[in-house]
Amino acid sequence: MLTKIPYFKEVLISSFQCEECGYKNSEIQPAGELSPYGYKYILKMIRRSDLDRDIIFSEHANIKFLELELEIPCNKGSINTIEGLLRKAYDGMIEGQD
Repeated sequence: MLTKIPYFKEVLISSFQCEECGYKNSEIQPAGELSPYGYKYILKMIRRSDLDRDIIFSEHANIKFLELELEIPCNKGSINTIEGLLRKAYDGMIEGQD
């Protein structure tokens, strides 16, 4: 789906889920020109509800949780919540661990 996100830009959003195996995938790709400069956003999480905030990022983004000393490099554009990012990072860390 091609859409314009207010205060952001035009993007192409794709999302699907396999009903048989449960695999999920969602991606976001830029549909316009990339900015020649990067942006830095800082979010302070004070309430539990802050974890429900949506985050849209490109394949060029890095996400850092300073208090957790955790950095998540992105290899594809995506849309997720902060809690979703943390759960995905946690699942990736325990994958293959006893």
